[in-house]
Formats: sequence, C-alpha cells, structure tokens
Amino acid sequence: MGFMVVLLLSMTTMLSVEVQTAGHTHKIARAKQNAILALNVAIAELQRTTGPDQRVTAPANLQLTDSAISPHWIGVYAHALTPSYELIPGNIADELTDSTLVNSQGSSAKLLTWLVSGNAPNNSWPEFQPTGQLADPSVNVELSFTPDASISNLSQDSPANASDIQIQDANGANHPGRILVGGGAVHDLEDYVVAPMVTLESEPNDSMINSYAWWVSDENVKARANLAIETDPNSISNAFISSSRNAIELMSQGASDGALDEPRIDELYDPSGGVERALGLGDLAMLSTDPSNFSLIEKRRFHDISLHSTSLLTDSFAGGLKRDLSTLLDDTYTPSANDPTVDSNRLWTPHQEDTTGYGIPTWGHLRSFAHTRVPNSRTLDAQLPVFDKLISDDHVGVSPILTYFSLGMGFSASGVNSGADIEMNLYPLVVLWNPYNFTIKAPSYDAHGANYEVGMLLSLSLEAKIGIDIFDPGSVTQGEGAETVTEEYIWRNIGNIDLRKNIEKSLDDPNDKDFEYIRFSLDCPDIPPGQSLIFSIPHSDRGKAYDSHVVLKNIEPEPDAFVSLPVATLDKDFTATTLFRVGPRFSVNSEGVPTTSLSATLLSGGDGGLFTYLGMPREDRTVAYSKDNAMDFNPSNPDLSWYQTQQSITWDNAIVQDMPNESVLVQVTEGGKKVDRIFKPEEINGGNPISAIQTPATLSSDPSISYVIMTHALFSGGGNNAQYNANQFMFPTRWIAQGSMRATRTGRTRRDQNYLPLYIATAGSEGNSSAWQKFANDEGSESNRTSAGSGHDWGSSGPVDVTLFEFLPEDQPLLSIGQLQHANLSLIGAYPSYPIGNSLADYRLHEKSPSGAILPPSQYELARTDSVSGNTLLKADQIAYYDISFLLNRTLWDAYFVSSVPQNGNLPDKLPNSRMSHTGNEANLRDPDKAAAELSLVGGFNINSTSEQAWRAILGGDRGLQYNPETGNYSTNQSLQAAFPRFARPTADDSWVDPWEGYRSLTDEETAQLARNIVTEIKNRGPFISLSDFINRRLVDNPSTDDSGVEDAPYEHEDLRGVIQAALDRTWSSTDPDSKANGDSAAYPANDGADDFWKDDPLLGHPYNNTKHQFGSGSKYVYNLQRMQGGDTERSPYSNRSAFSPKYVTQADVLSTIGASLTARSDTFTIRAYGEVTSAFTSNDRVGAWCEAVVQRTAEYVDNQTDNPEDRPTSVVNQHFGRRYKLISFRWLEPSEI
Repeated sequence: MGFMVVLLLSMTTMLSVEVQTAGHTHKIARAKQNAILALNVAIAELQRTTGPDQRVTAPANLQLTDSAISPHWIGVYAHALTPSYELIPGNIADELTDSTLVNSQGSSAKLLTWLVSGNAPNNSWPEFQPTGQLADPSVNVELSFTPDASISNLSQDSPANASDIQIQDANGANHPGRILVGGGAVHDLEDYVVAPMVTLESEPNDSMINSYAWWVSDENVKARANLAIETDPNSISNAFISSSRNAIELMSQGASDGALDEPRIDELYDPSGGVERALGLGDLAMLSTDPSNFSLIEKRRFHDISLHSTSLLTDSFAGGLKRDLSTLLDDTYTPSANDPTVDSNRLWTPHQEDTTGYGIPTWGHLRSFAHTRVPNSRTLDAQLPVFDKLISDDHVGVSPILTYFSLGMGFSASGVNSGADIEMNLYPLVVLWNPYNFTIKAPSYDAHGANYEVGMLLSLSLEAKIGIDIFDPGSVTQGEGAETVTEEYIWRNIGNIDLRKNIEKSLDDPNDKDFEYIRFSLDCPDIPPGQSLIFSIPHSDRGKAYDSHVVLKNIEPEPDAFVSLPVATLDKDFTATTLFRVGPRFSVNSEGVPTTSLSATLLSGGDGGLFTYLGMPREDRTVAYSKDNAMDFNPSNPDLSWYQTQQSITWDNAIVQDMPNESVLVQVTEGGKKVDRIFKPEEINGGNPISAIQTPATLSSDPSISYVIMTHALFSGGGNNAQYNANQFMFPTRWIAQGSMRATRTGRTRRDQNYLPLYIATAGSEGNSSAWQKFANDEGSESNRTSAGSGHDWGSSGPVDVTLFEFLPEDQPLLSIGQLQHANLSLIGAYPSYPIGNSLADYRLHEKSPSGAILPPSQYELARTDSVSGNTLLKADQIAYYDISFLLNRTLWDAYFVSSVPQNGNLPDKLPNSRMSHTGNEANLRDPDKAAAELSLVGGFNINSTSEQAWRAILGGDRGLQYNPETGNYSTNQSLQAAFPRFARPTADDSWVDPWEGYRSLTDEETAQLARNIVTEIKNRGPFISLSDFINRRLVDNPSTDDSGVEDAPYEHEDLRGVIQAALDRTWSSTDPDSKANGDSAAYPANDGADDFWKDDPLLGHPYNNTKHQFGSGSKYVYNLQRMQGGDTERSPYSNRSAFSPKYVTQADVLSTIGASLTARSDTFTIRAYGEVTSAFTSNDRVGAWCEAVVQRTAEYVDNQTDNPEDRPTSVVNQHFGRRYKLISFRWLEPSEI
C-alpha cells in the first residue's frame, strides 16, 4: 500500500472544499490549489502515521528539551513492547529495562516522524507486527528535517510572506522555509512555526514553480476552552468528583515560563459566560469582558488553548477500543466464561514461580467494591472480606480496624483454705477504628449479646508457660538408708499454665499440642465516620468467670474490671498473710538438668510474635489452632470468619520486675515418673534475682494488673503511641502510603525479617515500660473514645477522627478509574492503602538478594519470589511479593475506561461525566465492548503535553464550582478553589486545621507550581506510550536528572514515584531554598513540609526506631531505605509517616479529578497548509495562500467493510492505516492571521 493510495484516501475528506477562481488571478488560484494539495498530503501523512491506535504524539520540546528550535513541531511515536496484558511481571520488568526497547529516560516511545512538510513521503518507514508494535526495536527512522534544525533570517518582524527564511536539513544544507504561525497569531518569536518548503515537479514549458509547506498542530496537547462550568444542582456533585471543564482563567497573561504569581487571565474569561458557544479563539475574545485585552492574551496562549480537542477511547498500548467499566462493574452485568474480567480471574498474571497467586486481588474483588454502595442514610453493614475462599465469592469487605489490644494479667486468691483457687485475672482493652466516611452499622447480635470477637494468641515457636508458687517452707527427704538426703525449700509450686493453651481448662496438659486464642466478645454500637471506640469490661462484670463470650462494652477504660479463671488450687489451709508468687515454670530437660528461666515468649516475642484477629463471634468453647496446619492462620480458611488478622507482631526484651531467688519445690517428670525436685538458688539463674510475672503478694491482696501484653497500630506522631523504651521493636513507616491497616491479613511476608512494620507489641510488668492503657484520654461524654492517625492520645481538644476510605454513595455513579483508589485490593497489609492511581516504589523490592548478590530487574522490580528460612504462615502462603500499584495501573488504565452510561432506565442526553459525548445508540452504549465506538471524550488531554499553561487549566477544573462538598449540595455561598477530592462525600472541609479528614484544594499559585513541575517531570521521563506508562514510576532512573546543585533532591529518581506524585513532591517546602524549582523566586508546594503538622512526624528520626538491622548487608538486607523514605534523604512532608493522609494531595487524588479526561494519544489536529506559485524567471513574482483545517480521528476503520470499530484490525489496510480521519472545519487564512 503506497503513499499515493493513502493520499487518495485522504482526498475523499476534501470533496467539500472547492477552490473558487472567479474574481481571482490564475496565480492565486494555483497557489490555493497547492495549499489544498499540501493539506491533503498532511492528512495522508496523519492517516499513515497516527491512524493506528498504537501511536502517540508529543511536542518536540518534550524529547528535545533544550535544543528544540521548533518546539511546536509534533512527533509521532510507536513502541516495540509486547502489547499484551498477560505478561508475567518479570517479563514486563525485563522489557521496561531493556536498552533496546527503552531509552535512558525509561521511555519506550520510538520516533517515527515529525508532522511537517519535507519528511514525507520520502522518509523510511519501519515494519510493524500485526499486533501493532514495531517489528524491529532498533530501527532508526531517517528524517530530512528535525525540530533542532537551525532556522535563519527569522525574526519577530518577519512578515507572513517572508521568502528569505532558511531551514537546515539533516545534512546541514539550507532549504527554503515558510512561516505558518507568525506575528499575526502569536506574541513571541519562540512560538513562531516554520515548515520546510516542498517544490513540486513542474510540467514541461510551465513558467511557474509550484511549492507547498504544511505543519500539524496537536489540539489534544492544549486545554479546551469552550467547556462551561457546571451550574446544574443535579449534576454539580459529578463535576466536583471528576472535573467537567478546564480553568482557562488560571492561565498566565504573560509568558509561559514567567513568575508563578504573575497576573492570570482571571475574570477576562468567564466560564459561565457562554464559552460553550465559542468555535474559535476570536469568539472567546468577543465573549470576554475585555475583548481587546483578551485578543492580546490569545496570542500568548495560541499553543495552549483549543476549541476542538476530542479523543477516542482507544488503547494506545495494545490497540483496540477500551472496554467500559461502567458496564463491566455494574451489578447487572455477568461476564462470560472467556471474559478477562470474570470474577475469579486475578487482576494481573502471577509471576512464573507463584503457583498459587495468593494475595493477588481478583476482578471479583473490584466488582464487590463497585457493587457496595452507601445509602443516603450514610450507614453500611459490616461485611466479611473474602479471598481465595472456594465457598464464597471474593469481596473486599467492610469493617472497623482493630488498632489496639491490651491484655492485662494479675493473680489473686479466692480464699485461704484448702480448695480455694489462685485465679488469673484478665483485663482486656480494645480499640476499633472506623476508617470510612460513613457509619459502620452494628452487626447483628449473637445469643450472648455480642457482634464482634477479638482474639490474641501468644507466639507459635516459643513457650508462654508460667508457674504459681505458694510460700510454704518445708523439707523433702529423698533416697534410702545412708543415702537419704533432707533438703529444705521456701516456695512450693502448686500449678502451671501455658498462656498459649488450655485457657478454658486452665491446667497445663502436656499432650495438648494445639494453640488457643484468648478471646473476648464485643458489644459494638454503630461506629460513626472516622471514630475510634474503646471496649473494656464493665465494672458490673468484675470478677466473673472467664469464657470466650465475656462481652466488652464501649465504655471508658476500666482498669479495675476483670474476668477470672482458676490456674491453681490450694491443697491445704493457709493464712491471709501467706505469700504467693507467679514467675518461672521450673522443669528439667531430658538429661535432668534444671531449666528455670521465665518463658521466652513473656520476656522476648522472638520470631513467633503476637497474633490477633477481629472476627464474627463464634460459639466454639475454644478456638484451637495447630502449629502444623497453616490454614488455621489463613483467613482464606472457610472455617474462619475474620474481618482481619495481624500476625507475628514482634516484641523483645520485655522489662519485668525481679523477685528474690529462693529455693522452690516442684514436681517434675524424670524417667517417666513424677518426682519432687527442689530447685536451689544456684540452679536458678546463677543465684541472681529472677523475673516475675507477679511479685510475691498475700493471699488476701486485692486484684490488680501486674503484667501486660499488648499491641497497637503504629500510627504517626509521638506521645504515648510511640515507644516507652529502646527495648521495643518499633519500625515506623509511611503507614498509609506504603501499608494498609485495613488489609484482611497483615503479617511478615518473605520480604520482612524481624519486623511487622504496621504494628508494635510490648510485654512486661505494668508500669512506665508497659502500660495497660498506652494512650491518654480525657474525661466526659467522649471518654469511651480515643484517636487514630497521629496516635491514640487525645486531650482537651477531643478525640481525633480519621477518615481514609469510602465506598461510593448509592446515587453517585462511578466517574473515573481514579476513584477506584479506595478499593481494598491490598489484601496483604504490606501493600499500599491506595494502590490504584499511585505508584510509589516498594521498599521491600530492590536488587539485593539475601546473599548480597545483585538481581536482574526481572527478579525484583515488579515481583520477588524469595525462599527464606521459616517459610510458615504468610511466608508459606504468599509465594510472590508484587509491586501491586504498578501492575494494577497497567491492567486498568490502558484497556478500560469509565463511560458513566447508566445501565438501566432512559439514556440521558447528558451523561454524569458530561465530557462523554454519545451517539444515542442505547444498546451499544450498554455493551462494554461497543460503548467506546459510540462515545467521544470532549476535551481529551494528551499526557505528553508540555504546555504549562494547559496543565494549569486541566488541574483547575473544579475551580469556581458553587458547591458544598460536605453536604453534597449546590451552594451560592461557596466557590471552590482547584479541589482534588479523595472522597465523593468528604466529612470535613479543605482546612488544614483538621489534617485527617476532608479534602484538599490548591491556591492558584500552588496549581501553577504543580503544572510547572508536571511539565518538568514529563520532559525527564517522556514520551509516554499509554496512560499507565505516565502514571507508573519508571523502572529506569534517568541519569541526567542528578542535580549537583541540590543535595539528594527527590526529583533525581524517576524510579521512586509516578509523574504527578513526583511533581507534587518536587516542591516540598515553602521555606527550604532547595525546594524552589527552575530558579523561581518563591515556592508554592501543594504539600508544605514547613507546616506544623509535619514537624512532629519523622519517619526515622525517633531515637528508638530500631531500623538498623533492616538496612544492613548480607542475609538481613531486607528493606531499601531510599524507597522507604522517598529519596536519598528523609524530607518532610513526603518522608513523613502521615504522608498520604487526607490533606496530603496524592497522585491518585489528582487522577480521581482529572484522570477521566486524560489520554495518551491525540485524535484532533489542526493543519496549517501553505501553497505558493513563483515565476520561473523571477523570484519576486510570487503568490502564496494559507488555509487551515481541523481533522478528527474517528472510531471507524479506513477499511470499514472488513473490521468493525470494536474489533482488532485484521485487514492489511487497517493494520497499516488504522481509523479514519474526517474533516470537521476548513477556512482560508489572511496573511494577517498568520
């Protein structure tokens, strides 16, 4: 298929354009004919180069940042990656780090041509695979003219018809050039556009020389200006969630790279003043309050504003139309067995060594999120999460989070006479946090008045045995005849208990090898949004017998209320002043050697750690678990009804009280027989004092807490939520950005060694080192509540409520893939809280192997399958650890879109996402595979845009909305700034007074700063071949961004975060001079590290953070510090533990607002064409003509008889030329318009 054929194809679009010669000279007519020919050549070249789906376009100043003399030339790019979503993560990483497939910036975009005259049809053209990618990734297209070519004789005063302009070709030779954009259209010389002249072969004896030039302008890299602000009270909430317009008023009146606070267009552009009627830039001037001034601004913004940009919903990575999630995720849709989105299918292909795929979410999980809607009552029932349970459909679950579980222990006597019991008294204290922006309704109650259950299990690998001794001095005579020996003792052991077993039975059974949770039931009321409720034993139940149905109430902590169980029985009468103690369990080993140290678990958590869960109440008398049965600890076990479980939480070196080391009589087993054995002081801890669970007390002593075992969520902040002493393992992290406390299962993955970063545990004697209530709360009506976020403490200002997540309201349609950031697809706690839309490098994924060897990218960048010692529990179940954000973004953003088409009822003319324009074909619009062919995205914006001013407008789409987000109502008293709402219905406003609720807005200056930073990041990483390519972090770190002027700047590492997050973090402080980008006189950070909130929230600055072992070398090299703190140096705010809290703007927040309007390729182009006729005898006899046309790519293929729009191209014509362009406007231009 030759170029002339496609030229003929393109000419069919020009049938309506007639050259009228009446009243014009023959030369003018011929010049216009040459212009029309140039236009047709340009359309043909557009069809050939950009017609296929897997093409992207970008301005020249993206790739040629500093050397582009013609920055507004448009490049066309393809890629050579495997266009498949079935690749395993290792192969994806291989391709994205292969220097033959990606450049030094990590971009896989391969230049095909520049869309100007002179490069076609003579340039070489590479071969493509039938699936759309380049056949040879090493191909280097030879082009005659490039944007860095020198242009001579061009000045600000050059007239439109200047004939002395020269442009160099690739060989350095000068060629004539013509101005296609000059002083009549733009203000600055840098915005002029010159294109090479192409001379046509003349007929014999023709006295005229015919020539032409053309240039293609990309409309989708500009911000569309004729989108009105939403004023319909019934639709305004949709516009708040997903911006329906572009804030043209945020553009600068001056130069693009001027000061961030310089005058903006502001009131000269009124988004409610009929801008939707504008068809051209001149119309905007007429609609302006100051047409004369706006006409000057138009020249400044010629390359930034569009009136025509429209996009198709095509997959620029793999080709084809995108599939509609509005249908696919609707509860009326049932996928067929061969549908990739069938519920049981994982959301990405498991790594080749991951034989189970454990921990990979499914399409069923995503559907369950979309199907779970919050009614207008703003309440929702708790729902058990489900993954890998064969008997149930997958579900992300809805529940509060167990953030605090303290178990105090004490011992007292029920009497002093024979038969009285020594009782172990249990003092549970529990906190449940509702992290959602709606009320979690109280579940149904069981027969015991409970609706939740919590359990605590001590260590699987270490003992938790203790002994109870009575002060009963005496002697024992052993042996026969002359061999008899009489020995005295002071204490006598009367009972033992293993806290991991036999709690209900209370007596130690050596034949019982199962473990038992210490369980309590909860009577939980409705939990309002963000609140944390305290649960304790009511004082009225003080002293009741323990069983698993003891019900804790939502009351203020009751340190004097307990339940009891007998652990020893007095075998004779004693007095009230008789002492007893609780401490080591004495025994002998197989060789008869005394072993008398206090239980290792109670002194050191070790590798076994602490286990907790929050679940539904169970009727079982005991909940037993076998160390040898991993399913007993797996929430996928059909027999378990857990909302969440935290496993293997470590503590170490518990601080306990000492007591005198004195002889004790113990019955031990020797040679299979029970014998009395006196343990002497020298046999017990070398004669030194021994550790106590409870120091000696009289039998008449009042009950009190003597020992505490507790765990709590490792929130941000200091105070009581932090460590008491250096003996606790504390590993602070960015717990929202790089962890998920609401995950179904939190435990040590194969990428964790000694720590469980999200939780901390401690044990020891009650006191300053181990407090039963390790948080401060005030008195009054809220004394039954505590805080979350910056710790559990609260005081006179009241408890701190924290809302992090939402499910969509029942009357609110899904509008953007960005809103799916709230889907709880992080089934494992090590994964991020908001996996979709964000892309932070995971600190568990790095190139060091346990031996210290360097791994290839395929083995660590996106997945690791380590084999480590002790592969039990989660380490046994979860074979592979993934970069979940990268893989989810790759799955969703390229192949899918959200139409917002209602799936039932009448089809409205205006869809909830008002940018989606539809044909009215109701049946096709509700077909997930055909909907995209019936829709177009009005104002689709190309992510490869380098227009800082256009990015300002895109980011400010919510600006000016008269809307109250908290009430969800239209409000004439409230006009929003550029808002980036994480929630459809936030529970607070955008004030920084409350950092843990609400949403964020940016000032005009902050929006301008973010736009500037985004363009910088685009130039450092692009071009991008798809949306996920833009959203995801690079796997190749651009070496040219190493800034020697700023020490350890975050923007030096493109492999740590995605483009928008990098732009947000690039300006990190309003006071740090290093935070000023591009020589700006001031910095306007979206997230300001100078704010007070961030000052007390260090990541690694706590003196007891105990992180040194996690960053060592060799076998303990587990975490990557750079990836943990977001750069080479810890900096506020992006390194803070509270990063990604509600008032911290994230990449996913921005994408929730603007993501639905973004596209990776352009489909609307304006062509400026020039035709010229010159006398063969004198160059002074010259006539030129300019024309301008806007063309739009359509869903229809060039060969529409073979392939339907929704099908992949099968004919050679469609594989080569893709989807057909149509002409949507044409006009002749006067020289004054050039």
